[in-house]
Amino acid sequence: MNTLLVILTTCSCCLEQPDSLSQYGAAIEWVSHSDVANEFMHARDTNLSMVVSDSIVPLEMTSFFEELGRGMISQGKKALLDSLSHLDMSLQSDTTKMPDIGSLRSNTNGRFVLFFSKSFGNALIAELFYNPHEYHSYKAVTRFNQSLMFLFEFDKSNHIAKVTITSPQYE
Repeated sequence: MNTLLVILTTCSCCLEQPDSLSQYGAAIEWVSHSDVANEFMHARDTNLSMVVSDSIVPLEMTSFFEELGRGMISQGKKALLDSLSHLDMSLQSDTTKMPDIGSLRSNTNGRFVLFFSKSFGNALIAELFYNPHEYHSYKAVTRFNQSLMFLFEFDKSNHIAKVTITSPQYE
C-alpha cells in the first residue's frame, strides 16, 4: 500500500512539470511572433536571434501592480499591497536552473535573451533583454539596460488569455 502511494505521488509530480513547461513554451512562441518584441529587437540590432535562459530568476512584479491586483481591489489598498508583497516574497528565491526551459528554443547564442520567473497561479513573467555581450547572468544583463517585460495570464487549458507588456529601464 505504501509503495503504491509513493508511485502515485511520484507520477503526479511528473505530470505537473509539463503543464508549466507548456506555459513557458506558449510564452516563448508568443514573444517570438510579437510585433512589440520584434520592434524592440529591430531598434537595437539586425541580428534578431533570441536565446531562452535556462535559469528561473526572481523578476520584479511591481510593474504589473494593477494587473496582479485585479480581483483583490475590493480588499482595500493595504490588503492589496500586503497580498502582492507576500506573492512577490514567495517568488523571490535564488536563481534556479531549469534546463528544460532553455531547450524549448534551439538557439544557443544570440543577441537577445529571454528570462522567466517561476509560474504563479495561472501566470508567469518573462523579460526580454538586448544582450550583445552574451552574458549568462540576469544581474549582468540588467546593468544599464532596458527590457521588455511580459505578464502572461493563462486560462484553465494553459492557453494564453492575456498579455500585458511594460518596458523598464535599469541603471
